Amino acid sequence: MRPALLRPAQALVFSGACVLAACSASSHTFTTGAGGAGSGSTGNGGPGGGFTSGTGGSPNFTATGTGAGTTSSGGGSFIAYAHTNNTLFKIDPTQANLGVTSIGGFDCIGGAGQDSSMTDLAVDATGDLWGVTAHHVYHLVIMGSKVACGPPIVLPMGATFYGLTFAPTDVTGLSKEILVAGNTKGELYTVDTMGATVLLGDFGNVPSGTNAGKPWQLSGDIVFLSNNGNPVGFATVRDCKSTTSSSGCDKTDTLIEIDVAAVKTAITSHTPQSLTASVRGKIVKKAGCSDTVNTSYGSMFGIAAWNDKVYGFSHKGDIVEIDNNDGTACLVVGGMDLWDGAAVTTSAPVIKPPN
Repeated sequence: MRPALLRPAQALVFSGACVLAACSASSHTFTTGAGGAGSGSTGNGGPGGGFTSGTGGSPNFTATGTGAGTTSSGGGSFIAYAHTNNTLFKIDPTQANLGVTSIGGFDCIGGAGQDSSMTDLAVDATGDLWGVTAHHVYHLVIMGSKVACGPPIVLPMGATFYGLTFAPTDVTGLSKEILVAGNTKGELYTVDTMGATVLLGDFGNVPSGTNAGKPWQLSGDIVFLSNNGNPVGFATVRDCKSTTSSSGCDKTDTLIEIDVAAVKTAITSHTPQSLTASVRGKIVKKAGCSDTVNTSYGSMFGIAAWNDKVYGFSHKGDIVEIDNNDGTACLVVGGMDLWDGAAVTTSAPVIKPPN
């Protein structure tokens, strides 16, 4: 596993909301459902298709909003995971500290000739689970106390991949979701099960500061949510002197909103686009928050979107709650696992930030 400073933050999309006392006044109630057995059904073929379900034992959570700022009345059923470099965990947002429970190790990580670290996860609307390493994508199936990896799908060389998500149908403009992987250059690619990749574009250049004019480097992940036909996407990025090194990088991450219309154009036309809709702001401590240690937040190997918040999971063990409007954040809890990523179905609700 790489040292933390040499590895950009990994992504996570998480179904939990303010379940800890340190969260803001916007709170939510969760009801835990029974784990699904996995249907084993096969999705549509073609780019981003052909995904085979089979994530037996997936933890399902039904979320019902009860606090201020909640607009989703019906809630939804969510499959939520988190992971370290080599182990998958289930998450129960009804419990303090998210009820993190180990499922088991990835059988394609850490052995002779294998990848050294799983860097992120993605879950589609049916609960199908996929993972990414620095240079490969794997279909994942939970089998008791281990997580079995399918054959590796090779990703484009020249950069390291740290982010993975599914683009829902409202983003793709197609009848199926598409797997999207992100690398250190801030580039996003679609990936299909035959190994074909298509460049969607990148996040453009840093608008101001010491590294103005340099390309944004992916510092976390891409997150897409279908949002009942009004899709939204986020990413955490950082400005660096180089897209291939962490030397000279800002230690504070920046939250951006992804231009989902540009993503759709890139998918349908196969023409790379500039993918940043707006820079929401640096992830700095919000006024009035009780954190006495940090004034800003970086090294977040995972992010999670829920209602009007993005939750950042740090490789240092912190979880922070980020306002998706301006990037300001509060510490939720510290001293947890050294997170490398996580995932949830694309149907989690979200409140889009103002234009």
